[in-house]
Amino acid sequence: MATKTLSRPVLDQTVIVRNDRYGGRPNEALNADVIIANAPDPVFVSDLEGKILQANSAVFALLGFRPDELIEQSLSRIISPEETREFMAALDEVVEHGVTRNAVLNPRTATGEVIPTTLNASALRDSEGKVFGAIGILRDMRELDKARAYAMSLIQNAPDPVFVSDLEGKILQANDAVSTLLGFRTDEVVEQSVSRFISPEETREFTAALREVVEKGVSRNVVLNPRSASGEIIRTTLNASALRDPEGRVIGAIGVLRDMRELDKARAYAESLIKYAPDPVFVSDLEGKITQANDAVFALLGFRPDELIEQSLSRIISPDETREFLAALREVVEREQEIQGAADSAGQLAAAIRSDQRGVTRNVVLNPRTASGEIIPTTLNASAIRDPDGKVIGAIGILRDMRELDKARAYAMSLIENAPDPVFVSDLEGKITLANDAVSQLLGFRTDEVLEQSLSRFISPEETREFTAALREVVEKGVTRDARLNPRSASGEIIPTTLNASALRDPDGKVSGAIGILRDMRELDKARAYAMSLIENAPDPVFVSDLEGKILQANDAVSQLLGFRTDEVVEQSVSRFISPEEAREFTAALREVVEKGVTRNARLNPRSASGEIIPTTLNASALRDPDGKVIGAIGILRDMRAYERVVRDLEESKAELQDKILDLEKFEEVVVGRELKMIALEKELERVQKELDKQRSRGTSDGGRKD
Repeated sequence: MATKTLSRPVLDQTVIVRNDRYGGRPNEALNADVIIANAPDPVFVSDLEGKILQANSAVFALLGFRPDELIEQSLSRIISPEETREFMAALDEVVEHGVTRNAVLNPRTATGEVIPTTLNASALRDSEGKVFGAIGILRDMRELDKARAYAMSLIQNAPDPVFVSDLEGKILQANDAVSTLLGFRTDEVVEQSVSRFISPEETREFTAALREVVEKGVSRNVVLNPRSASGEIIRTTLNASALRDPEGRVIGAIGVLRDMRELDKARAYAESLIKYAPDPVFVSDLEGKITQANDAVFALLGFRPDELIEQSLSRIISPDETREFLAALREVVEREQEIQGAADSAGQLAAAIRSDQRGVTRNVVLNPRTASGEIIPTTLNASAIRDPDGKVIGAIGILRDMRELDKARAYAMSLIENAPDPVFVSDLEGKITLANDAVSQLLGFRTDEVLEQSLSRFISPEETREFTAALREVVEKGVTRDARLNPRSASGEIIPTTLNASALRDPDGKVSGAIGILRDMRELDKARAYAMSLIENAPDPVFVSDLEGKILQANDAVSQLLGFRTDEVVEQSVSRFISPEEAREFTAALREVVEKGVTRNARLNPRSASGEIIPTTLNASALRDPDGKVIGAIGILRDMRAYERVVRDLEESKAELQDKILDLEKFEEVVVGRELKMIALEKELERVQKELDKQRSRGTSDGGRKD
């Protein structure tokens, strides 16, 4: 007897056990015991009265009982009276048919939990073939119930209309999206035949689709036009898959309806996009017949719509281009695999379409003839048109009139040619494909000695590697700036230059090379040397710092001011020579330089080598890179010690003057006081004199009267 250790054992075979307990041989009993003990599912043996004779560890794990609490016990201990009767009926079925399937049992565990299970049981026979018991396998349905509930929730919450039907077309379940689509309540849909909602002809098609589901497990894109509650005919497509019972037998179908009204609107919208597209757009079938074209096509070619629609492309392109176009369309249909080869005798158009595995081709050159006979250079971008099954049925082509682009290219070429700076174009391998006269003047080579040459001819191996890295940066970022190159001229002179390069892109936007502009740095280097000499020979202390406050350059006047050697100043932070507070102020001054380009009269008090605090003022201006970005500051210090001595002397003179003014004020106060006293005395004498005069006058008048 073959042993199966699957989670779903086959139970339609009668198990014959012969042992001493059951009347058979010991080795056969051992085999049966091993099978039961090692089964992964809960397996038990009972007699025809429902008494448990044997059970494996999976039974005890499921129910939580010890072996001595189950063995020799009746099943009625763990199931309800109603289920006990059903189990006894199942045993009767085992006696009659040898097997029973999917009997529902809900045993109680040791903790009192009721566990939903299904029972598959087969007959246990003695050596005479007489049924004397049953071997039962329980399936724990808790996880399956969760799975069913999850499946139900998926159907219920699906955004698309989903329904379940039996093989007769009766709807067993439908989600809310079905009700929303058709306008019926759920109870008006469930238990109804699909034929209620579709025509007799479509009912036959639906029945045929159900047969296809039974045979193949799936049916796709069946057209159904159900009637809604309002009587509206709704265009839909049906995708259905098989619904199977636990034995894998198809018992119905799960159908997903797709409302095609929006798709029809989308198709109409797509047609409107084609119609109103600014570029010439046409649609052709696989035979090259034009089935649709927009006004831009007619404007480009000068034909009326009736002169192009339903006409072959061969009317407007050459026989060779027609053959290539048709071959390319066949390639799109027949193979979407790896490219076989870039150079193929089928021609440019076929090779281009063959190079795209997804039914698209780009930048194919076509030269259609207009109604007037003019040949118009165009490029074609075409993509496959597919039916709902994804099958290629034609192509949508967009033509680009290259006449203006050719003019633009010629204009771009003239810009490069007439640029005052040396400009060249190279591919991604560094080969020069175009160079203007300024390049020849810079390097001293003729144009034909530069074109089609690798840049490595003019620069060192190290710089060649740097240029290759710059090209990679162009591919990644679209631009590279200030790459240093030192090309050799025809005379052998090494010319210092900087390179700014930007990406050169093809019509698809893919980087195909680089446009480089060289800047002759000889004059700039002279200017820098001149600037350095100005700093070096300036009478005032001048230094250059970066934006972090690190001193990059300092002239001799700085060393004389601070008493440090130049090497003790350069590469040091300004914070080494000033206090923390002033370091913060200096940083703020640098921020002002970045924002305004200059800062004036910032107070700094650096410490000299001897420890002296030297009062200074700082005027700083921005130091910029070739792109005008502030990268540091140029600072000029003014030694304020002499100024402060003058200020102190003035303060002392002022104090002395104040003392003298006070003395003068005191003297003036004394002199004025005496003057005032003299004036008062004179006034008093004058008054006394007047009094005497009056008395004399009265004395004279009195003497006359006496006479």
